[in-house]
Amino acid sequence: MKTIHFLLFFTISIISINCSSFYDNQNYVKPNSSGKSGEVLVVISDNLWNGVIGDTIFYSLAEPFGVLPQDEPIFEVIQLPKDAFNSFFKTHRNIIFINIGKENLEPKISKTTNQWANSQLIYNFYAPSDSSFLKLWQKYAPEIKKTFFQEELKRYNAAYKNYQNDIAKKEIAEKYFLTIDLASDYQIDIKKEDFCWISRETDISSQGIFIYTYPYTDENTFTLDYIVEKRNQFTKQNVPGPEKNTYMQTEVRVPMITEEITIDGNYGFLVRGLWYTENYFLGGPFVSITTLDEKRNRIITIEAYVYAGKQNKKLYLWQTESIIKTLKIIE
Repeated sequence: MKTIHFLLFFTISIISINCSSFYDNQNYVKPNSSGKSGEVLVVISDNLWNGVIGDTIFYSLAEPFGVLPQDEPIFEVIQLPKDAFNSFFKTHRNIIFINIGKENLEPKISKTTNQWANSQLIYNFYAPSDSSFLKLWQKYAPEIKKTFFQEELKRYNAAYKNYQNDIAKKEIAEKYFLTIDLASDYQIDIKKEDFCWISRETDISSQGIFIYTYPYTDENTFTLDYIVEKRNQFTKQNVPGPEKNTYMQTEVRVPMITEEITIDGNYGFLVRGLWYTENYFLGGPFVSITTLDEKRNRIITIEAYVYAGKQNKKLYLWQTESIIKTLKIIE
């Protein structure tokens, strides 16, 4: 069910309130964007929200993020009518304005960054009719969701930037000839010639990163079957479970998602899936990126995984995924 969550905004940082009085001053210093990670504020009239337009927007933005053990929406969607949108809400991190009316001569969208706050992304939709808006949304929604997601990862990176584990970063660079922006609360657990295990442990969650390398000898390397086979080899050898004869493996009964991406200017093959512990009841989501280090004729796989028991896992995975996507190969 679509709901209006006005009260959620009272958890927004006090700074957004303090800065609201400066919006008419061109010299004011922009505050940082507010709102929780993964929230999208949709500014739209109630009558549109409570019909086909609202349903289309909501179920598109809130579709399940894959692949996770339990369904979690890609974004938490918050609706706000236009007459309630004031300076208190202007600092929100992700905003979509829906403008439908005859005054809009043609359907179009615009994208704005940092209009009222730092690290802010805003989309405006303009359409003369409901039907023209729906066509516009269908065309651009996938790109918009991808951009919002990428922006969330960038925000995590920005938050970690000044809090780095420089010692661990140096060890990784010297041993594996690659760098990642590693947050200060991640520590190296295992460091072998071809395998590195880095983790962040708390009372309620475990977030980890694997880095493993092997010679590039097979033209079928960048296929799902080959990558899963290699993953299972490395995790069986290096990632034991809590009891004897238990170890991490890849869950193949649940469809995985693959995507071709660019990582550090190079081709990357991304896999999203689930992991489990052989002979033990333990598991969670992972995302891996595999790329080629041409200079050293080797394959590099860097992976983020999460264990969080009964907790929601999406944001834990996003946090760790934001780290592995900073991978850079040392030339």
